[in-house]
Amino acid sequence: MQKKQKETIAIISFIILSFAFIFGIPKPSEISKFPVPITAKVEKVYSEDSFDYRYLGSNQFYMLRLRLYGWKQIDQMGAVYFFEKNGDVVSVLPYQNGFNITAESSIMQP
Repeated sequence: MQKKQKETIAIISFIILSFAFIFGIPKPSEISKFPVPITAKVEKVYSEDSFDYRYLGSNQFYMLRLRLYGWKQIDQMGAVYFFEKNGDVVSVLPYQNGFNITAESSIMQP
């Protein structure tokens, strides 16, 4: 029974660490301080403030994680979500297999 318990613990630990690596650990995006999933890769650069990321995970889960990291959703226009934290505003446009992020602070400021 001792060996079976160790195997079960090892399997559960592996699953938890895999889940955390794929979905839970953010990395800094090209826009400073804005988190993106660690598995997301820059696919296209539109400007220094706008990037497309390829991401095969769940966009709904990513949007939830943004809120957990302190980014507050302040607006939504169609499929575009606007998040704010410490005066920085970033828009997120999720789409199949990825998303676009754009720094909006300069546009949103009066």
